[in-house]
Amino acid sequence: MGDINSAKTNLAFKLLRTYKGTKQIYLVGYPKQIDNFKVITFFNDLFKLTDSIIFIDEIQNYINIYDRRRVYDFIQLLSFFAHNNNTLIFTTCLSQFIPKRLEPYIDCWCLTKIMDVNGLKNGGKPKRIIQNTTHPRCTQWSLALRNGEYIEHCELNDPEENGLKTFEDQKIGKDWRVDAPNITITEKCPEKCPEKCPEKCPEKCPEKCPEKRLSKKTFGEKLQKNVQKVSKEESPVETQVFNQGPKLAKTDLTNDEVSKLAWGNLKR
Repeated sequence: MGDINSAKTNLAFKLLRTYKGTKQIYLVGYPKQIDNFKVITFFNDLFKLTDSIIFIDEIQNYINIYDRRRVYDFIQLLSFFAHNNNTLIFTTCLSQFIPKRLEPYIDCWCLTKIMDVNGLKNGGKPKRIIQNTTHPRCTQWSLALRNGEYIEHCELNDPEENGLKTFEDQKIGKDWRVDAPNITITEKCPEKCPEKCPEKCPEKCPEKCPEKRLSKKTFGEKLQKNVQKVSKEESPVETQVFNQGPKLAKTDLTNDEVSKLAWGNLKR
């Protein structure tokens, strides 16, 4: 048990990897294959196991500690494991997950960094272990351990076996993290764009691309283009009459001037 990012899962796999017995090791719902350990994804399959070691990471995700009935069910599960010679190893960051009636079923405690000891459940076994441990980094306020250090306490250990211990990094990362899907969206190049134009035309299109130049044309250029278009489509007489109209201003008109000109409110 310990704070978030205190290498609890690394410590658990250190214990699993140092086991030299004949029991088969099972990981319950673990998202990644580790070594030759078997993975169980269906919870009821646990009742088929005998003479095994079972590891559950962040066990509070599977059992609701605020439901008393679930706590009783968990106690029955531990009793069932004991009768079938199964060993359960689990991690949690919540001391409230372990009520007093559950503590007698836990043989060994391994505590990693806990920066706020006062946040632990009053009267609980983890808090009593910290208070009874004599070490410079173990105080009544915090268990200020580094990653790779932990406090081991087991009633069956010899006196010199309990206390501060260290372990090597097991190279176990954030296996529960879900990466965002890698989706690549490719924009099609506009129809009028040159063939040599990059795929993302609106951002990287060359200056000679008609699509990009069209967006940069001034009002006068657009109007001149429309005049030329009408001149080609109309008859010579209509073109001559149309060309006798007002000439285009040398400077571009503002939007307000264009609006007034359209409604006849702009003086020539």
